[in-house]
Amino acid sequence: MTATLNTRGEIMLPPEVKDSAHLEPGTRFEITVSAGGDILLRRERPRQRTLLEHFRALQGLELVRRRDPVPPLPEL
Repeated sequence: MTATLNTRGEIMLPPEVKDSAHLEPGTRFEITVSAGGDILLRRERPRQRTLLEHFRALQGLELVRRRDPVPPLPEL
């Protein structure tokens, strides 16, 4: 299967590719060019939130502090 670069610099993906990958207009891609000149298109994934961002999202969440007794350490 092939595709051709047009004069506007666009590559039209064949319908079979778009259908099998469930691509919609507006789908964004990451583009990687290898040292040998190969081009890889990878669908852009939503950025994962960092652990710090998850903790910051917890602001305003009320946590109940527990005062359970600490069990003694086992003897070795």
